[in-house]
Amino acid sequence: MAVFEKLSQPIRIGNIEIKSRVAMAPMNTLFELLTGGLVNDYITAFYVARARGGFGLLYTGAIIGTRLADTMPYFTN
Repeated sequence: MAVFEKLSQPIRIGNIEIKSRVAMAPMNTLFELLTGGLVNDYITAFYVARARGGFGLLYTGAIIGTRLADTMPYFTN
């Protein structure tokens, strides 16, 4: 399957080389809720696992760094 073989090959975008052509779309894991909205070991491990698994480009999930986060229905202080 020649099409899928290309996915694991590096690609150059401008002057940056990305190790594979597989990208992960942004998503919220809500792991930040475990530490009051802060980055923590769970979030770090989530992205490290995907990078080691072969993703060349990772878009991180949304983070609301203002008081607006307090108004979100899933956020608890």
